[in-house]
Amino acid sequence: MSSFQIVGPIGIHRHHLAAICEESHGHTHNYDHTTIVLAGRICITRENLIDGVWVASLPEEYDRGEAAYVPANEKHTIKALEPNAEWLCVFSHRDFDGLRTQRYTHGNVAAYH
Repeated sequence: MSSFQIVGPIGIHRHHLAAICEESHGHTHNYDHTTIVLAGRICITRENLIDGVWVASLPEEYDRGEAAYVPANEKHTIKALEPNAEWLCVFSHRDFDGLRTQRYTHGNVAAYH
């Protein structure tokens, strides 16, 4: 489950995973974002494209109150290590080309998902 919100010049995407080992599937974005854990513990597995091959890093665990930086174009999967894990992904507004914009305009929201 997730929800999306615009607050001032930033976007906030709230996520919730109910069960242990439930995960968001690997995905990328054309923008950097910060992931902040609100409840429970999560594990982030990162993959980077090197010479045409996705290479995974060692999983990193984050507890409630901790934050992780996820750079643009880095494939990442987030897994719940405790039930009812919740986190926020926080980022600057972007247009469909990934360029920062200070003001949300109708239609931009699809670029964040």
